[in-house]
Amino acid sequence: MIGLSLGLCLFLGAEWLAADVFGKPELEEVFRWFSLGVALVVPLRVVAAETRITQRMQYSVLAEDVALPLVQLLTLTILVVLLGWGVQGAVISAVSGVAVSLLLGTFFLWQLYGDIIRKYTSAAFRLKDLLLFSIPASMASIFTMLTMRADRLLVGYFLPADEIGIYQAATQAAMLSAMIVGSFSAIFTPMIARLYHQGDLDRLNALFKVSTRWGFYVALPFFLILVVGSREVVVFVFGEDYVSGATPMLIMAAAQLVNAATGAVGPILIMSGHHKNWFILSSMAFVINMVSCVILIPAYGITGAAISIAISVALLYGNGVIQVRRLTGLWPYDKNYLIGLGAGAIMLLVIYVAKLVLPIRESFATFLAWAVLGLLVFAFVIFKVEKNHKSKI
Repeated sequence: MIGLSLGLCLFLGAEWLAADVFGKPELEEVFRWFSLGVALVVPLRVVAAETRITQRMQYSVLAEDVALPLVQLLTLTILVVLLGWGVQGAVISAVSGVAVSLLLGTFFLWQLYGDIIRKYTSAAFRLKDLLLFSIPASMASIFTMLTMRADRLLVGYFLPADEIGIYQAATQAAMLSAMIVGSFSAIFTPMIARLYHQGDLDRLNALFKVSTRWGFYVALPFFLILVVGSREVVVFVFGEDYVSGATPMLIMAAAQLVNAATGAVGPILIMSGHHKNWFILSSMAFVINMVSCVILIPAYGITGAAISIAISVALLYGNGVIQVRRLTGLWPYDKNYLIGLGAGAIMLLVIYVAKLVLPIRESFATFLAWAVLGLLVFAFVIFKVEKNHKSKI
């Protein structure tokens, strides 16, 4: 119902948003198409979460991570590349991917819970108890999402269209770490609830440490590649016209590295019954992001927007780790993090030297050569040291 209501609001307010807020009347049709996507994406997330409760991740992976992008890519190719439908084709492809993903997820849900659904009679809980938990938890998720994305709306309000496109490209490239953390959290969340309410805090803390450390291991090398060659990455991926997005991309990538390095603090607070604390933190981060965007974007453009989101993300997840430690006693850090830092330092040295020997501007193949070399060095050091550490234990 919430998804349908938000979609209806976007549909009815499309003309006002396009003309009065953004000053671009041609966006009206785009907003109307996306209103359908808003209505569909909410039940998609619910359906995917329902399948993950079983701790069998293949269902949500197939629906959200495989079917959705594949359908979007296929329809984008047909509508935009072959038929030349432009922005309208791109929007339709995005919405169609969500629709197909929802249908597939619903099918999986019926396969998992069909017998239970058919036998359902009445709720075994009080609606009041459900709402007291779910409203703060869902609002916390909304504010967290808005903290990550609302800056794009303010960039669209304050800056011209070409700057919006550059910032959007930089944002997508920098969000890799957030995607990594999201994948770890999706696996981790059902386990948190089970272990915490069983009182098995030792195993929960060990799981928290392992998932956070490996999330950091995965995110760090991609960030280091941007440190050495952010400008070159932007030019090769998006083109020369997007080169001004290199610095904002690096700033946002640093913020998302903080996100990866703090682990699943939000799910831990929610699943341990401290959802109101996460709601407070996320709402404060959102307010800080909005205020800093209003101040910094007119003064510093897309770099100001990147600084705003970096500040809010760092405060949100930094405070989240502190709250997890204070309320649950869980702590993700130990001396094993030195393994990742050491591997990162070696990787940074290798790719810097490789860049001097093989200048990146010569060809895209050269860029791939030193980037892949750095990733291989990082992976070799990590697995070698981790293996030796486990053998000593």
